[in-house]
Amino acid sequence: FKGERYFLSVKYQRTGSKGCITGDKRIDLFVKPGSDGYDRQKIIVGWYRKELKQSIEKLIAKWQPQIGVRVNDFGVKKMKTRWGSCNIIAKRIWLNLALVKLAEPFLEYVIVHEMVHLLERRHNVRFKGFMDRFIPEWRTLKKELDLFGL
Repeated sequence: FKGERYFLSVKYQRTGSKGCITGDKRIDLFVKPGSDGYDRQKIIVGWYRKELKQSIEKLIAKWQPQIGVRVNDFGVKKMKTRWGSCNIIAKRIWLNLALVKLAEPFLEYVIVHEMVHLLERRHNVRFKGFMDRFIPEWRTLKKELDLFGL
């Protein structure tokens, strides 16, 4: 989770289901007694999605004034071949749920990459110039991200 290893501790309670991080590199997953692996997976994926959306909101708010663009909407979904995508007409960004597992600099790089598409549609010299300006180390982050694969 966010580039770190955590121990997953499953705890049973009669009401509600949720995940939370404790200070000792542990994720506590609270589930109802009798829940199966599928139920637990749904809870943890929902928790991942919620945590990732909170991080994305903060990063979009940070970068909108710096890049000079406005993102109208964003979403998180499981993607098989991409870390993110951008609809330049709707000004909507989609981000891969798998980003929740990586350290924040990778998430920030993908968000900025997609936001730069609101300035320049293609991956041309102009696009790369914007990336150099906003995240000078973007090429290194991209290479490392490519190594993770999807």
